[in-house]
Amino acid sequence: MYCPNCGTMVSEKKKFCAKCGAPMPAAPSFSSAGVHSSPTSSSVPGAQTQSTLLDKFFDMSKTSMQQSKPASKQTYNIIWFAMFMALHIYVVVSYLVGMGKESMNTNPPIVMLPIISIIACFSLIAGIIAIKLQITPDKIRKYDNATTAMQYIQTVGIVGMAMIESVSVFGLVLYFIRFKIYYFYAFYAASLIAIVWSRISVEPAWRFIESNPAWKIAREK
Repeated sequence: MYCPNCGTMVSEKKKFCAKCGAPMPAAPSFSSAGVHSSPTSSSVPGAQTQSTLLDKFFDMSKTSMQQSKPASKQTYNIIWFAMFMALHIYVVVSYLVGMGKESMNTNPPIVMLPIISIIACFSLIAGIIAIKLQITPDKIRKYDNATTAMQYIQTVGIVGMAMIESVSVFGLVLYFIRFKIYYFYAFYAASLIAIVWSRISVEPAWRFIESNPAWKIAREK
């Protein structure tokens, strides 16, 4: 440090010039290099901390999505199994209806057979078409993320299975209005086969979702 009055070199610890006695200005507490480097050095840890938190957040999000993936498919399987098991309830109901028909000797209304059969066939075909044509990899590819795609599969699947299962209800109606039991069993068998087929049919769509590790489905160009 130099004296501002006479230019003599003075130690930084001295408060007055030894030659002319002029007071020395106070030394800066931080050098210019220190002033410029301090924010940089302090900002780097902050940036690193922020980056670390973001990395942890995305890692947790990815883990959460990976864990929800099998859970969503499991939910669909549970729904399918419930619909499948519900079919067998109609067998029990048909037995109870049969017990109440033993005292009835009137003939069934023949005109109802073609009407109910046509409605049942329509429901069966509509349910099969909904699952076969709507739950496909090409349809799933249109969605932006796997969550939306899985909701689509579950919604369409439930609607399709409900329409398929309604065929057994129509068979039960035929039996209830005094048609033979084998009409019910024919309708029941059709529902049972279609329900089993519906689970096999949607598997390619689930595999398409599972083949995307990042759980992102590219939007169709």
